[in-house]
Order: sequence, then structure tokens, then C-alpha cells
Amino acid sequence: MASSPTRLDTPARRRRNELIRLAMMSETDCEETDLPNNSTQPDRQALFEQVLKRGEALAQTQRNLLQNEVQRRMAEELLLDLESQVKDNIDELTQQVNEVNIQAAELKRAIAMPTPQSTPTRNRILTSSAPSMPDPAKTRPITPLSTPIRTQAGSTITPSRPPPGITLREEDEDEASKGDPIYPGSKSPAYVVYIGKEGKHGVFYAWSTYNDVIGAFSIYQPTCHTHVIRSFSTRQLAHQFYDEFLESGIADLLAEQNPTKDERFIVVEGVAPAAYKNRKSLIMDGLQFRGGVVYRYIGTLEGARSQFNKWKAQGLTQKTYDHRTTF
Repeated sequence: MASSPTRLDTPARRRRNELIRLAMMSETDCEETDLPNNSTQPDRQALFEQVLKRGEALAQTQRNLLQNEVQRRMAEELLLDLESQVKDNIDELTQQVNEVNIQAAELKRAIAMPTPQSTPTRNRILTSSAPSMPDPAKTRPITPLSTPIRTQAGSTITPSRPPPGITLREEDEDEASKGDPIYPGSKSPAYVVYIGKEGKHGVFYAWSTYNDVIGAFSIYQPTCHTHVIRSFSTRQLAHQFYDEFLESGIADLLAEQNPTKDERFIVVEGVAPAAYKNRKSLIMDGLQFRGGVVYRYIGTLEGARSQFNKWKAQGLTQKTYDHRTTF
């Protein structure tokens, strides 16, 4: 005995059967249909076809709505990505403009300013190519709930200025009131290179090498989009930020692996806790040139954001500073 064919109970078939059932019910109730009691077989067939067409039109409308929703979500993701790219391009352009201005000032000052008689202090340079073992007494553990470092910038100084209308002379100023020296070719007394050539980083007291002072330009290349530098108004502030960057273990984290296209970074403690798409964005936006607690994430930026949101929902993230620091 041959077996009966298997019935395909699919959603489309169930919808079609339901429409046919409703059409057959309308046949027995003449008051709810446009057909008379003596409707013929062609009339019933036309009614069935009309009901089926309406059902197919409804299904097509649902498919169109679903497709429009998918396209809307794709457009939103594309817009977010474009906004992020525009922000990065603006940051890079601003940084390049600053470097051009610094180089122009370097040429002007090298021609106009005399050579000072004082002997400048040599700065320090740390490289990540051969990192030394961290001192447990000075390095804090990288944990999601570790206490942030808050190095004091020094005692409070009440600002003051002389009465208006008097003539000021450079020789009348004492060394303490002049502040940190600014060498020819530099705009600031201190620079911190966070990412430079071959992964080098350090604090510098000049933009270009001057006498025995090694300049930041020795390891920083303005045309390289992955390099990160920051100028500071005082040497003390530069060392404060750089020490936070080192002691929080971020320099070691970046030195352990070479940059890859699929690496992201999650800041769970810092100035702006969030997920960031590359090393430059991590230092400039997430940490804002300070220290913090950071995790390296391999995957998409959406995946990194999802992981950050989970930790944030569990209360495992912390903003260490309420306001952006003035450099």
C-alpha cells in the first residue's frame, strides 16, 4: 500500500487555507457577501481568487515593511560610522595644522633668537621595544575596579599681575616667575609622545633637538596618522600625565602586541569610559592623555561596545575625572 504524500504545513500554506476557509464561510452567509443565494461555480471561484489576491497583497506589504526596516538600520549604522570617520579626520587635520605652525615657528625663531647661555637639562626617553619588568611597588594591577591614580600638580598659586601702564623688562623677572624655558623652535616647554617611531614614547622639553636636548621630532612624525603627541604648558604637568600613562600599564599593553585592524580598546576607568576603535582614539578621546584601566578587544567595534555596555550595566565602569583637563 503506497504511503500518502507528506503534508507541508508551512506558514504560507496555513495562511492560504485560512483564506479559503473564510471564503467558504462567506458562501453560506449571503448577508455578509455580495453573492446571491444562487451563485454559480464561476462566481465562487472569482471570490476565492479575490480573497487570495488580497492575502498575497497583504503578505507583500509585510515583506516591504521588513525590507524597509532592514535598510533603515543599515543606514543608521553607516551614518554612525561616517560620523566617527569625520571626527577622526578633523582630529588628524587639526594636529597636522598644529605641527605645521610649530615647524614654521621653529624656522622663525632659529633665525631671530640668539643662542642662550644656560645649559638645558636633558630629558628622558622610554621605548617600548625592550620594556623592563615593572616594579610591583610602583605599578598598580590592571583590574576593573582598581583605584585611579590622582597625582597632584603642586601647590596652589594665586595669580597676580603688575599695575597697568608700567614698562616690563625681561631682566627684572626672576627665574621662578619665568616658568619653564621654551627653546627655539618650540611652542611649549614640554611635549609627550605617546606613540612614535617603532613604538617609542617619552617626555621631551623641545620640539626639535636643540644643543644637547633631544626633541620630540626625533621619534614623532606628523605625517604618520598613528602617532600621538601632546604639548603641555609646564614640564610638571607633562610628567604627571605621562607617569599616569606608564603606571596604569597602558604603555606595556600597547607594547605587547603590534597594531591590528581588528583590535579595539575598552576603557572601564578613565576620563571617558567607552569602546574605542584604535590606539589613537583610545589615548586622545578615551584617556585624554592620562592613565586608566584598559582592555584590548579583538573583534568588531559593535562587539566591543556590547561588552562595555555589559560591564557598565553591572557597575564595573568608572569615570575618574569630571572635566577635561586644561593642558
